[in-house]
Amino acid sequence: MGGPVSRSRKLEKPKWLRDFRKRIALIEVFELVFEIDCDCEVCQRLRTIAHEMGEEFLSGSRTVRLSGES
Repeated sequence: MGGPVSRSRKLEKPKWLRDFRKRIALIEVFELVFEIDCDCEVCQRLRTIAHEMGEEFLSGSRTVRLSGES
């Protein structure tokens, strides 16, 4: 068995993991827009999008893709 991984070599994360992180960041923005007291046009639109995405998710109109399916 080999020793510790060299710190000079950076391993590439799988695409699904990078994509998942992006989705988490977007969800955090949606959550924040409901926590702050701002009614600017951008915040209003983000709240609307969050509600629309929630309706799609709950209705099952979007299918979750597994194993890198397109």
